Amino acid sequence: MSAFMNKWQAAVCATYGGGDYRHLRRSPRWKDALDDVGDGLFRFLMIELSSGEDCTDAATALRRLASAQADIDTAIAAVTALNRH
Repeated sequence: MSAFMNKWQAAVCATYGGGDYRHLRRSPRWKDALDDVGDGLFRFLMIELSSGEDCTDAATALRRLASAQADIDTAIAAVTALNRH
């Protein structure tokens, strides 16, 4: 992960969880702060959208988010199916 947050990460920080993590956008130690964040999905998104993980354009960011969404949708369907029995 690069030392600086890219624009996709900054957008997630500004909006995720109703803006619960927006303060990290201005922190020079935002990467260290991720270790203390109790929200694994937020950490996952920040890593997946990082330039250090080759997320260098909007198409890549959107593809990664769509993939994560599909995985979450599959998990929702599995739990929903259990709930029907």
